Amino acid sequence: MQNGKGRGPKRGRIKMNHEIAMAAAVDAGNRSKKAGGRKIWSVDDWNVACDTYNRLMGQPPDAA
Repeated sequence: MQNGKGRGPKRGRIKMNHEIAMAAAVDAGNRSKKAGGRKIWSVDDWNVACDTYNRLMGQPPDAA
């Protein structure tokens, strides 16, 4: 795809969408779980995942 000036492909940031943000959030929750030495997610892991999703989607952080 040309950028309109004939200088090759348009480069830039990936457009964020639900699927990409969700994958990153799950990865963050899994990293938190592993760092805590757990086999299942705790509430803290869930909060890390939610914070990651909200940050990527441009939503304000949770007030809690």
